[in-house]
Amino acid sequence: MSIEQSYLQQARQLLSQHGKLTEVLCNQDSITFVYEDGYRWTDEVFMKFGYYGQGSSCFRSFLQCSGWDVSSEEIAAIRAPATLRPKQ
Repeated sequence: MSIEQSYLQQARQLLSQHGKLTEVLCNQDSITFVYEDGYRWTDEVFMKFGYYGQGSSCFRSFLQCSGWDVSSEEIAAIRAPATLRPKQ
């Protein structure tokens, strides 16, 4: 299983256990995902933002799997600290 596939599996599992992804907190060294039941899951290892590459591609795929409409350009444009919310 590729790294991206393992993160997609994680995204599906978190959605099934905690409901919709409501907010994402992008900090310099971590990304925290906040779910509708209040659960928080933090990735400090692989997912990244602010550039084009494998880590940012994985972050985009994770968000898309969670039902968010986000582009590679939007991920590359993020600068920490940032709070993301799904588009209405």
